[in-house]
Amino acid sequence: MPYKIRRIPKVIRIFAAYFKDIMRYIYQNINWPNFVWNKEIILPHLANARNLQGRVLGKMELAGFSLRKEASLTTLTSDVLKSTKIEGISLDKEEVRSSISRKL
Repeated sequence: MPYKIRRIPKVIRIFAAYFKDIMRYIYQNINWPNFVWNKEIILPHLANARNLQGRVLGKMELAGFSLRKEASLTTLTSDVLKSTKIEGISLDKEEVRSSISRKL
């Protein structure tokens, strides 16, 4: 069993190395920006996402303003940190959170 656990990171590294050269960013796709999709496959997933989005918004309404503001702050902070990490830039989480908080 320990043998299998050690092999998982190796498999991940192999896949990461393989896909690194294929496409890193969406604009590097051959069909950018003329995408083609199958609406029979996409629509059920989109409908489910919109349903879940509506549920979250409804719960946020019940939660009150301060909790909504905190959730927005957390989400925006996470988005900024992930976006900058993609670009190879590391920012301090507390500094980003503080900056966003001042603007909210």
